[in-house]
Amino acid sequence: MKCKNCIECIEQMKKKIMETSIENCEEREWLEKSMDSYNDPHYRITLLVLQGSPDRGCILINNSGKWVKAIDSSGKVLGTAKWY
Repeated sequence: MKCKNCIECIEQMKKKIMETSIENCEEREWLEKSMDSYNDPHYRITLLVLQGSPDRGCILINNSGKWVKAIDSSGKVLGTAKWY
């Protein structure tokens, strides 16, 4: 899947995770943690986790590779999106 920017990719991957969840996830928060390799935002990796017990899924964002992956709570990749 191709996107115009990172934000569009993240929103599409959030929808994929929320579509696979059994319950309504609209009220749940996305917890976020980012790390910059070499103290350079170009090499930033970000992890978003949909709050729950167990978690409902996560999104991995790789800024240097320009891709976003949606992963369900069992570890299955639901989709990958790239921006240009």
